[in-house]
Amino acid sequence: MGSSRVPRERPYRFSGRRCASRVALVAETDFDGASQIESLLNDVDRALERLRAGTYRTCQVCGTIIEEASLVEFPLLANCPAHPELS
Repeated sequence: MGSSRVPRERPYRFSGRRCASRVALVAETDFDGASQIESLLNDVDRALERLRAGTYRTCQVCGTIIEEASLVEFPLLANCPAHPELS
């Protein structure tokens, strides 16, 4: 017999309207939190652009390849360890 359970909605799915509404809600209650969320979303957008451009694993300063282990731990990393102040 098939399952009659209704799948639950995932609370942190990043669809455009849902994410924007969450940011707006936080902005109404916590200006610092909204700023941090906006900054994080901008970092995600930049990482996605690098992924599309084929430069995701490349340091934005010197062009060396960023280690996979570093990207697994910090997926938004844009620079190699030699340029941490610019990440």
